[in-house]
Amino acid sequence: MCQNDSKESVIGNSVTWCILIQLLCTVLIIGIVALTYRNAKANFTKKLLQVDKRLQQITHRTNLQIPNTCLIEQIARHMKVEFDALEGDKSRRVEVILGKSVSMMLSSMNNAEGTSPLLGKSYQRNALEFDGTHLILKDQSDNSRKLVDLTGKRLFVAGFGKAVLAMFEGIPAELPVEEAIIIAPEAALKVSDESESLKFRYAIFFAARNNLPDENSVKATEEFVKFLKERDSAHSIFLFLISGGGSALLCSPVNGVSLEEKQTTINMLTSNGADIKQLNIVRQALSNVKGGRLLGKIQQSQAISLIISDIVGDPLEFIASGPTVIQTTQRKTAQEIIRDLNLEEKLPKNVDERVSIRREAAVHENVSNLIISSNKDFLNDLKNLLSDHNCGIVTDSITGDATEFGRELARLVMSRRVSNSWLTNLDRSSLSPSILLFGGETTVKIRGNGKGGRSQELALAFLVEILETSQTDDLKELPEFVLMAAGTDGQDGPTDADGAVLEKNDIDLQKISEILNSAKKSLENSDSYNFWSTFNEGKCHLKTGLTGTNVMDAIVLSLR
Repeated sequence: MCQNDSKESVIGNSVTWCILIQLLCTVLIIGIVALTYRNAKANFTKKLLQVDKRLQQITHRTNLQIPNTCLIEQIARHMKVEFDALEGDKSRRVEVILGKSVSMMLSSMNNAEGTSPLLGKSYQRNALEFDGTHLILKDQSDNSRKLVDLTGKRLFVAGFGKAVLAMFEGIPAELPVEEAIIIAPEAALKVSDESESLKFRYAIFFAARNNLPDENSVKATEEFVKFLKERDSAHSIFLFLISGGGSALLCSPVNGVSLEEKQTTINMLTSNGADIKQLNIVRQALSNVKGGRLLGKIQQSQAISLIISDIVGDPLEFIASGPTVIQTTQRKTAQEIIRDLNLEEKLPKNVDERVSIRREAAVHENVSNLIISSNKDFLNDLKNLLSDHNCGIVTDSITGDATEFGRELARLVMSRRVSNSWLTNLDRSSLSPSILLFGGETTVKIRGNGKGGRSQELALAFLVEILETSQTDDLKELPEFVLMAAGTDGQDGPTDADGAVLEKNDIDLQKISEILNSAKKSLENSDSYNFWSTFNEGKCHLKTGLTGTNVMDAIVLSLR
């Protein structure tokens, strides 16, 4: 009897333990599923609510922080510039050619306050200040100031673009912002993880992998528009933070055109040499939010946009496709642009039909759009940093084919003479400055199935031209040179590189024929990325990572 009771007790205990184990497993599985869901959701949006001391220190600045555009400085990570480098080392040769102050610039990383030497005071602009009652806004295009009375107003921040995170963190701490929403590049996700939160409610969405609109862009834009509509009132002021790359982040295709069809259209335009203005006109025709149409979501509110320009000439209506700019200028239509590029029969039928429909322009009576930084600022700061050297800004308005411009620069090196219309800022009879600075944005017409970008192709064309027109003895007689071509956003085309840096000593005189054949094949196949990845063991390939801004491209050419 006792034995039976004992057996029943053991069995009962076993059953109990089995039930407990099953319950624990169930709870564990539910927990894992919940955690997985939470993490997946967190990858798309973050809602950060509390104040962090470290970030609070950053936001106590009384201006809107312009992102770190120290592209030249970051090259040090690729080139490993050191003052005590051996004479034969690449970085040592760069130091000899460019001068010690440039090497100092290259090797100087951000200081303890997080302010870079290249940024200097000119990039700590008083673009946005608050005196306790008024917003004080400064337009860099004409140095004008605008006062906005916040008495009795509700202030909201909304932003998108490659520079939006840095702009967002630079909001003055004392500014009475109620809530904010921003859309940042997916590649910036790890950067944002280093920040905690501001003292107001905000949401950050991440989208546009590879700088192309995607499903996350569409979902984020839906939330963005919802945020605007729910807070629209006569007492509301929206402060928009806009920068290049915003076209891919703020995405709401018109009815009848799918996201895939829009992606196909963008890729086809880009591959056929469309410049940024042409591209953005077509984007506007296919969007519910571009071309001033975002303003239609806040008809009662006041809108103020602070804009970092990534287009030559700083045309407000084209930067990030002009979502807060009323379109008033006469220009070619999207349909005309598609016809000029001979793409009528190649684009999706829905797209071709949609661009033929003329739409009424958006209207808004209370909007201000201000340029707060551009490529010109970047070049001026770089020139100031090189003030101890014979340095000159040639132009900040480069446009046209990347290959042709690269070849033109090579001819300049070989002749040491300036004879072209785009060198209007220098004496055409000879090269006076030893360091030439160029800015702007070229285009690429895809000729093969390779991988690359504007800056990488420009540098490759430069190399091909040098090798094609020079014999071994001629190369020996060439002046020492350094060419750097890079995108200031750290992303040249759909790649993880931002450009290339090439100097004379990178060219092995014993392998000229081999190098030329490889370079020409890569150029003909639009495969500049893979060429620079292998040439000189990849030492000439620039991979600085995202810089947190976008003010087009920078080209530095040094001659000794």
